[in-house]
Amino acid sequence: MSPKEYLYRIRNLKLEVEATKNELLELKASMDGVRAIDTTKDHVDGGKPVDMADVMGRIEAVKEKLTRQLSELMTERDKAREIIDSMPESKWVSYYRYVLKGRYLLGKSWEMIAVDMSYGYRNVLYLHGKALQEFGKTFHRFSHS
Repeated sequence: MSPKEYLYRIRNLKLEVEATKNELLELKASMDGVRAIDTTKDHVDGGKPVDMADVMGRIEAVKEKLTRQLSELMTERDKAREIIDSMPESKWVSYYRYVLKGRYLLGKSWEMIAVDMSYGYRNVLYLHGKALQEFGKTFHRFSHS
């Protein structure tokens, strides 16, 4: 796996966590529309009714999935942070670290990073390219040790 692929994997894990959180919120919101099954009726219209137990089971399954995803994300973020923080000191390393952490660990857009740094968009992309080169050197040292 290349250094850039590794960082994108972390960014994608964060997106998956957000999607699962949204799924959980949607399931919890659907609880308002769920009603208990009335077993006194002879006939139920509209297909198979969804009862509270079904929704609760789905919520628990999604919670477990979210827990696994968060654990993986935190582990990978910690590893990446360690690699980023181990990049050798130089004139620009603090800028490189900021760009890499902002983009891949925090999921910020290029525009937001540029605003945060009071830099132009193109300057941030330039810094990103240089940061990836430096990260790659450190990444390979970590992967071979």
